[in-house]
Amino acid sequence: MKTEPNIYLIVPALYPNAGGLTKAMFDKANYLSNFFNVEILTTNFQLHFNKIRNDLEKSGKLSPSVNVRNIYNDISQRNTKNKIGAKFDFEELLEKYDALSVDKGEGRDRVFGWHGTYQNYISYHKGKIHFIDYMDEFDPTVLRKRYIFDQGNLLAMETMVDGKKQQQVIFNRHKNPVLNIWHKDNQPNRIFDMQGEGVFDTAPANLYKKWFESVITAEDVVLVDCFFSQVAGYLENIPCATIGFIHSHHDYDGDARFATHFSDFNKFVFLTKLQQEDFKSHNPAVTAKSSVLPHPVLKTVSPGQKEKKIVTISRLVSNKPVDLSIRAFAKIADSFPDFTYDIYGIGPNKDSLTELIKNLGLQGRVFLKGYVDNPLGKFEKAQLSIMLTKFEGYGLSILESLGMSCPVVTSAVNYGPSELVLDGVNGRLVSNTSIDEIASAITDILKHSSKYQENCLPSISDKSLDAWQLKLLKIISEAINNKETVS
Repeated sequence: MKTEPNIYLIVPALYPNAGGLTKAMFDKANYLSNFFNVEILTTNFQLHFNKIRNDLEKSGKLSPSVNVRNIYNDISQRNTKNKIGAKFDFEELLEKYDALSVDKGEGRDRVFGWHGTYQNYISYHKGKIHFIDYMDEFDPTVLRKRYIFDQGNLLAMETMVDGKKQQQVIFNRHKNPVLNIWHKDNQPNRIFDMQGEGVFDTAPANLYKKWFESVITAEDVVLVDCFFSQVAGYLENIPCATIGFIHSHHDYDGDARFATHFSDFNKFVFLTKLQQEDFKSHNPAVTAKSSVLPHPVLKTVSPGQKEKKIVTISRLVSNKPVDLSIRAFAKIADSFPDFTYDIYGIGPNKDSLTELIKNLGLQGRVFLKGYVDNPLGKFEKAQLSIMLTKFEGYGLSILESLGMSCPVVTSAVNYGPSELVLDGVNGRLVSNTSIDEIASAITDILKHSSKYQENCLPSISDKSLDAWQLKLLKIISEAINNKETVS
């Protein structure tokens, strides 16, 4: 039997292929769902929301005991009819569908109008309409309008101008429009609420606030991993217990959030002791009600037979200088001719990294493998991992690598890398400014691989799952006590 309070985790959206922050959020939700009713509340409109939620459950990343809700899906499920109604373009299209020229494909149709112009792209999911795109008659590469369906039911309609989202209409079960959302730079900035009698002009923050107030009660506990200042505003009229988990390295002096809105939370959690100490000089009042809770190591494997592989698992973005790793590998490639370097991850830097590999003549040695769903298996087979970063709150991938007895070459930056990696023991700490230093560190580990691998598991023996679980429950209890003391 699950006990009170209800636990809510607030995030903008579900990102199944995201990094450590999302994984950490799922870990908390999954564990806490053994004892409490746990819900993840999301505020961004996502085209594939229900599919993402179902895929996360099927993959085992998210427990079926964790309920996931989205504000727009919640509103669209309401049964109340309003006075606004219309016959929509998509219904007229489907009525005359058989008379049009249609290119039928697997999971999609392309529709050509009376004059032969490409006018619609229809996507299907499990045999039901997923979305219908209306293309610009004069430029068929430009999306003009899109109808979005959820399990065959109309959910939303979006209009585009110059490729940017301009308006978004959310419908209820009766195909009545209930929200008209205006966008600026593809972000909601004004909402016309049509859920009741008439139309009311409101701001997105007010809509979110109203939704949270309809879901969360004073007896509940809210866990927040990001957007602390916004969430504090949404919850200002709900006297629930709140816990903020601080992940990334921040500019505490230049970011006003860390001197103001953080005081609205009942409890704060840092991932490392060093970050907690660093924050103390900027806001001692916040630090006084904080705890340190490092990520746990979920699985460990003792040293064994490894393949002649080096791996990186990272987003391909500017703050993860994978290009330096590739250049360093180029320097040691001739000395270790049997080794290959596999890079797993997605991001905007893929094309430039592909070009770099080509220019260095490493096409047969360095491979961009794309997203990987099981990073532990890759770490287990590799003799070392290279995880360079310009800043890092913790570095969950570093911990996962060490748990697989795979030593790490990483950047000597705050906070996680410098605490997880003991230079010369379970890996090497290097400067992001020296390719030679990175190459030397790779060479050192490959030449003394047995020593480094044997040191991996002892170095993270204090990161056990049992200890993490007990401390998380204690933190929730302390947040409730802090709330009661304040009130």
